[in-house]
Amino acid sequence: MALVILTFAVAISAPVIASRTASYHQQGHIHVNNGSSAGLSVSPTFLEFGNVTFGQLSQQQITVTNTGNCTENLAVNYTTTPGFSISILNYTGLKPTGILAITASFDHNKPTPGTDNTFALDWTCTCS
Repeated sequence: MALVILTFAVAISAPVIASRTASYHQQGHIHVNNGSSAGLSVSPTFLEFGNVTFGQLSQQQITVTNTGNCTENLAVNYTTTPGFSISILNYTGLKPTGILAITASFDHNKPTPGTDNTFALDWTCTCS
């Protein structure tokens, strides 16, 4: 009598059913550093009040733009000229590409009629 061993394999094929939507949750991290380059653009580059009548108030808008890559603190100093003033001397927290509108005023009750008056503005910005 002989022993006979038979082996065989059976393959079964079944369909795989997938969902129409797949999702995956991914986490990440980024640290944003404050920039280190201060920059400033002031427009107009020259303030011209022109000929004005004594006793009138003249105003012009100055636009200051942060062209640096950091949040800036802004300071402006100007020469003392009777009647001249600006609305903001110091500003804290001007973001990159941020724009600040400042009003320059000249009160024509202060200077002597018939005189020319000059002034200078010195702008400084530093990264905060």
